[in-house]
Amino acid sequence: MKKLSIIILVVIALISYFYFSKSTTVTASEQNERTGLQSESTRLYVDTENMRNSTLVFNCYIPSRKENEKLPVLIIVGGGQNIKGEFFTKGDWQKRAEEGRFIILAPSLKGDDSDYAEKKSFEYPSHWAGKAVKNAITMLNSKYPVDFSNINMFGHSSGAQLVHRFVLQNDGYIRKAAIHAPGTITEASEAVSANLFITLGENDGTRKNGVMKLVNSCKDRGIDVEFKEYPGVGHMISADQIEDSFKFFNY
Repeated sequence: MKKLSIIILVVIALISYFYFSKSTTVTASEQNERTGLQSESTRLYVDTENMRNSTLVFNCYIPSRKENEKLPVLIIVGGGQNIKGEFFTKGDWQKRAEEGRFIILAPSLKGDDSDYAEKKSFEYPSHWAGKAVKNAITMLNSKYPVDFSNINMFGHSSGAQLVHRFVLQNDGYIRKAAIHAPGTITEASEAVSANLFITLGENDGTRKNGVMKLVNSCKDRGIDVEFKEYPGVGHMISADQIEDSFKFFNY
C-alpha cells in the first residue's frame, strides 16, 4: 500500500510539472504576439492655406512594432500634378516598410499652373506645403512614436522639387533624401546636414542641366551628395533607382 502511494505521488508530480511548465513557458513568437502591435494603414488630415489642397491628406503605413517603439519615417512624394499618396502605402512599398521597420508618410497633392508660376504651389514648400509636412509629422508622433533623428524623404519629378527645397530650407530636420529627376531646381545657398542621393535617367529630356546645377551647388556648399545617372531610363522612375534609394537609406 505504501509503495502504491509513492507511485501515485510521483505520477501526480510529473503531471503537475509538465502541465505548469507548459502553461507558464512563453516562446519568443508568443511573447511578440502578446506585447507587439500589428501594422496599420491610416490617414492624417492637415489644413493648409492653399485652395486646391485646403485639407491635405497624408496616407500612412505603420509597420508591426513594439509598444512605444520609436520608428523612422520615410516621407514619399510622387510625381505629377495629381499625386495619389495611397499608392505608396501598398504593395512593394508596404513590404519594404515592414522589412525595414519604418513608417511611410505619403501626401496626396494637387498642382496648379498659376500657383506654380508664382512659386506658391506644393513644389515650393516655403509657402504652405513645408508647414503641412511638419504638422503631419507632429500629428503622426502623437499616436505613433517617431524617431526624429531618422526622418527621410523620397521624391520623384514634381515631388523631387518639393523634397530638395524642403531639405535645403530645413537644416537638421531630414537625415537623408533621395531626389529623382526634379524639373526646376533651387540651388543650395548654404550647407545642410542631410545626405542627398540625386538621380536622373539618361534619356530624361532637358533636365540634366538643372539637376547638375543642383548637384554642383550642393558640393560647393559642402553638402554630402551622390549623383547617379541611369542608362536607358527616361522620366519614369526605374526599379533600379528605387532599389538604390533604399540602399542609400539603409532600410
